[in-house]
Amino acid sequence: MAANVPRITLSLAAVRTFHSGSIVSAGQQWRLGCGRARSGTEYGPLTDLPDWCYADGRQAPPTKGHVRRAQRQRKIGQKIQRLISEMEKAEETA
Repeated sequence: MAANVPRITLSLAAVRTFHSGSIVSAGQQWRLGCGRARSGTEYGPLTDLPDWCYADGRQAPPTKGHVRRAQRQRKIGQKIQRLISEMEKAEETA
């Protein structure tokens, strides 16, 4: 005796998939090959410049993302300065 088992049908039109293969990263590879940022939101004028300003010319307050990027860039700059000074000291002693 067969039990009444409900059948579930799935429409393929309702299924969405997420691809992270080479096709999706093709734009990323092209940008890196051209010496650009990995994505369009990492750095550049559209990311670094403020989105708006007041009518009297004052700048808008910095966003959290802008502050975070500025801190990261400051740390990178400090590391570069430290490494350059270490190299100069090593050249003097050699």
